[in-house]
Amino acid sequence: MQSLQQFVNQSVPTSGRLFVPQERDGDIERRAKTGVTDKIGHREEWRLAADLIEEAI
Repeated sequence: MQSLQQFVNQSVPTSGRLFVPQERDGDIERRAKTGVTDKIGHREEWRLAADLIEEAI
């Protein structure tokens, strides 16, 4: 079993969002291939970042 000390200098993402480029937002075939549902759509990168910051505080 690994000790906690081995993990002190490692980082792990705590949250994330999928960025869907605007030009690919309506690509139904690509969505089906990748498993991206229609509930996930394009949002500007700054809005995604603001959401993550708001969740963290």
